[in-house]
Amino acid sequence: MIEDLFGTAASVPRGYGFEVVPEAAWHLNDPERETWWDPIQVIRHSTIPVLVLLGDMDWQMDPLQAEYAWRTALQAAGNPHSQVELFAGANHDLAAPATGCPDGDMQMFAAYVQSLGYESLETAMAAVQEHPELMSQFPFAPGYLDTIEAWLRELYP
Repeated sequence: MIEDLFGTAASVPRGYGFEVVPEAAWHLNDPERETWWDPIQVIRHSTIPVLVLLGDMDWQMDPLQAEYAWRTALQAAGNPHSQVELFAGANHDLAAPATGCPDGDMQMFAAYVQSLGYESLETAMAAVQEHPELMSQFPFAPGYLDTIEAWLRELYP
């Protein structure tokens, strides 16, 4: 399943950041590669444990639609070790931003990076890769880390 999902990444339009992707860029994708457009076709056949964590203030996608799609696909798979959680007040990164707006998210990240003593996101990310414990200071949504821990403890008692 993972290989299937990564295999679809080659057809993702390149060069776009947080802005709206122009419709012309979407038309560059091969419509025969339905898995690019609908990963649910792959997910509904998953047999591995799946934990889906979504934030209801995610402006990069429709979190309610995503929650419904994930739940439906995992139920169709009959996957007993799957869980879908939608966190109130959380963004795409499962952080608890003040506003939920893209600018607010960026301001929150800038404040986080500065709180670690770094001037740029790039240097902070490099430091986090070397010292993952720095993420303990990240402003995750309440209950996010507890949910991950409980799910893992259930899988591996």
